[in-house]
Amino acid sequence: MPGPSHLGSHTSAVSLGFGVLIALLLLVIPGAIVARVGRLTWPTAVAVGPALTYGVVALAIVPFGALGVPWNAWTALFALAIVAGIAWCLRIVLGRIRDVDAEARAATRGPALVVAAGVLVGALLIALAAVRGMPNWQSIPSNWDSVWHANTIRFIVDTGQASPTHMGELRNVETREALYYPSTFHALAAIFSQLSGAAPTTAYTLSSLAVSIWLFPVSAATLTWQMLRTRIDEWRTAGAAATAAALSASFTALPYIEFDVASMPNLAAYGIAVPTMVLVVSALRHRDRIPLAVLALLGVFSVHITGGVVTVLFVAAWWLVDALWRPVRGRVADFVNLLLIAAPTVVLLLPQFLGVLQQAEIIVGHAFITHEGKKRGLFDAAVQHTRHLNDFPIQWVLIVLAAIGAIVMIVRRVWWPLAVWCLLVVAIVHSSAPFRLGPVGPLIGKFADLFYSDPRRLSGVITMLLYAAVGIAVFTLASALVAGLRRLVDRGSPRAWNAVTAAICVAVSIGIGLAYLPRAQFLFGEKYDRVMVDAKDLQAWAHLATLPGARDTLIADANTDGTAWMYAVADLHPLWTHYDYPVQQGPGYHRFIIWAYADDADTDPRVAEAVKALNIRYVVTSTPVVRGFVMPDGLVSLDRSRSWKKIYDNGEARIYEWRGDER
Repeated sequence: MPGPSHLGSHTSAVSLGFGVLIALLLLVIPGAIVARVGRLTWPTAVAVGPALTYGVVALAIVPFGALGVPWNAWTALFALAIVAGIAWCLRIVLGRIRDVDAEARAATRGPALVVAAGVLVGALLIALAAVRGMPNWQSIPSNWDSVWHANTIRFIVDTGQASPTHMGELRNVETREALYYPSTFHALAAIFSQLSGAAPTTAYTLSSLAVSIWLFPVSAATLTWQMLRTRIDEWRTAGAAATAAALSASFTALPYIEFDVASMPNLAAYGIAVPTMVLVVSALRHRDRIPLAVLALLGVFSVHITGGVVTVLFVAAWWLVDALWRPVRGRVADFVNLLLIAAPTVVLLLPQFLGVLQQAEIIVGHAFITHEGKKRGLFDAAVQHTRHLNDFPIQWVLIVLAAIGAIVMIVRRVWWPLAVWCLLVVAIVHSSAPFRLGPVGPLIGKFADLFYSDPRRLSGVITMLLYAAVGIAVFTLASALVAGLRRLVDRGSPRAWNAVTAAICVAVSIGIGLAYLPRAQFLFGEKYDRVMVDAKDLQAWAHLATLPGARDTLIADANTDGTAWMYAVADLHPLWTHYDYPVQQGPGYHRFIIWAYADDADTDPRVAEAVKALNIRYVVTSTPVVRGFVMPDGLVSLDRSRSWKKIYDNGEARIYEWRGDER
């Protein structure tokens, strides 16, 4: 009998470090090429590169899916070439409105290198947590959504269909009912799988790690730079931005909690939301960047709509609180430029928005009420202690530093982030303990629904603001301390004292990062525990793959155990491709019959009808099930049914063959 490795699906020769590097280059380089063609500087191109990469993917996969053009490495390269060519043409056409004077104020080499150093420190700290926390990184994770993400990558690799409007072909196995699901993250991971030879499960993990390691230090630096650049000089802005980037590795919510719950598209969208926001804001002055801003905005919305909401929220807050009173080119001109970015983005996203509207009830139906009251909800929101975060001690050092940073921001008249923070805190309180204050409660509820009314997702947005606040605080305190020492000592060159300031910021950032490293590495590796899918499951699927007709029929399985992984791992086609109950997304009549009554096949003729309609020959069951759930009723007592014959049992996974036609 062939072993699991024979499947070539759950293991890969790609090493963790090399795999993450390749995934990172694939994430950054395509978009950076487009950015450079569009005349962005190298630092800016690298920062917004991931958003533009996702934008190129999003621009291609919907029409490709509609026209039947397969999504693969070659067609992706074709899409990149077309977008780069359009960017080149627009560069020539829009050259006449280029603002050369504004471009002269771009980051110079020295400050840019300082920021890059801070980003590298933050990225290395996150990478260290991943390496230490994931010794079993090629195993199958046990969290809820990871099976869907890996199956989606396998589906794209197998079929070439990557359009988000076609995901019902994978999810709704029987009915093929249309389903919108943001697939841009998966489409890029599928290209990584093809180029690297990594299995879909490995591609899922490595792509997720690349996003986690890189995007959040970059976001922290970018947001801090945007906040301070017009308030203080370039070098001090660079110092604060670099410190924020380095300290971003210390926060629990992003990326660690999102990684732990396998909310990978949301994680990636949050990671590119800030660079996209900064690109949109810069396009008000650099109007030749408007097409790039549209592409990046398309990218963030297509990775996950919640990330797009974050971008719009930040842009709107910046415009209402800051730019409306200190316009870039004038209030009317700024508003028109924003419309020039928003209008084509909405048109490009229209197919996806229509798909989301069909699922609005499912999204609004999410609720995470704590029953602990509004005061407790306010405290939890203020100290980042909501839901998943409350499994760990409060990060008081970061909270206090953030409060100091907020004071500095108030003094510097950087007010829009504080307005966003207040709104998000109110939304978290409402999500935890709904309140009614005339029309305010329902309005806050509608806003919270954009984040699934989930305090975890809302806390993630707050974390992005805290990155900047803590970075500003540490750099300000270090600068004040060094200034005091310099007056006391009254000797030494400015360069030497600047080096001391930098050393303090680096030491504090690394010290805090190492202090919180245990929780970071735990969250990275917690679900890579080989509980839901272990060696016995892999052995069973390897055996199943050799049985007659196994690859040509649907494999009946439960939707609450790990058997949904057999598609991503073994390229076998299960009845369920996600841990998903029938009440959430219509499964189809026959699929429900198998789910509820398969073991009644001896007496219930509907089972034989369902087996025939779905072309089922085998059933696979396994233990354990997803935490808090149970085995579907129809698969509990298969041993007592004469219509199903057990043909394999390794003590954990069992395979049954349909024999009902022989009775």
